[in-house]
Amino acid sequence: MTSRKRYEMQSSDLRRLAKVCDLARIDIDSNAPLYLQGTEDSLAAHYRGSYSSAYRTAPSDAGEIDVVVGAKQFKAVLPLLPEGDVAVSVETTPRRVLSLRAKGSRVALAVIDQDIEPLSLSDTITAEVQVTTTDRRAGLLEEFELANQFVAKSMARPIFTGVRLTVAQDMIGLEAADGISIVYRSTMKCKTEKNLLPIRVVVPAYDFLMGLQICDGPEDILLTIEKSRIILCGNGAGFDCALLTGEWPKISLPPQAQSRRVSMPVAVLKRAVAAVKVLEGGVELKFVPGKKNIRLLAQSQVGGFLAEVPGYIDKAASFDVDALGLISGMSDESLTFDIAIDAPLHVQQGSRHVWLTNRIS
Repeated sequence: MTSRKRYEMQSSDLRRLAKVCDLARIDIDSNAPLYLQGTEDSLAAHYRGSYSSAYRTAPSDAGEIDVVVGAKQFKAVLPLLPEGDVAVSVETTPRRVLSLRAKGSRVALAVIDQDIEPLSLSDTITAEVQVTTTDRRAGLLEEFELANQFVAKSMARPIFTGVRLTVAQDMIGLEAADGISIVYRSTMKCKTEKNLLPIRVVVPAYDFLMGLQICDGPEDILLTIEKSRIILCGNGAGFDCALLTGEWPKISLPPQAQSRRVSMPVAVLKRAVAAVKVLEGGVELKFVPGKKNIRLLAQSQVGGFLAEVPGYIDKAASFDVDALGLISGMSDESLTFDIAIDAPLHVQQGSRHVWLTNRIS
């Protein structure tokens, strides 16, 4: 066996590199290659997928590492190694393999004979708009993770598998809908160019969420929108993906005329949703008016659940429990419900809004 120099890295840094492999979706890119490129002070992982591309760097003096391995396999073998220092090297046995050694354990991946150009997004950007979030990138990640829960799960209307971004003066807005019964909207502050006119694009929800996670870190990121793609750069990482084409439908929501406003802790809604599923009470959760309170009621042959919150509504109503389950995934703060007869249910939490249109009764 011939062995080249071994380079020490932390297992946690290797896992960060492997985050780019999440773009290799099994149904599309199951055999996608991952390019590992070393320099005097870092090791970079480059991934080019069918719809999106990304790179991530980690500290290392892995100057001689320059190989291509399977993206899916690289991510899969990392949990097999103990935590801590990992020695990375390229060996021939007699064929070339990428070797990872840690505390008496070793895994090896066959090197793929394929050339991949490294990504260099920061050198190719000709931006139409650049945005840096003021709440650090974690704020945008949190908001997008929530919006992602409300996108369509079916490809019947592909535009609804994305999230619509509106970038305006010092503001980013997100809108998601399943195309059937539920609409989500939120806004957050950011820094933009002065006198910026609103720009609206639709990003593929899965890919863009993975891009935000790849660029995760303590520093701000730069979000750049071009004519046909969107780019993220920051924290030693970069990501770009194609925008979804097609027109985002105009979603008109009627005003909440003569609605009753009810405040409810998220924890109460979570328990009620869980009760419906545990009791096998069907697909609905009932809001029933009481003398001084509103009762959240779930009943079945197995048993029942009852919770009371202060407030008043004019008439009993039932709502889809799966949709309410998505709403209960918001942060652990109070929710404000606007409940009106023959109108969509409106739920608000700060700058977040959800409209649920398929009231059962």
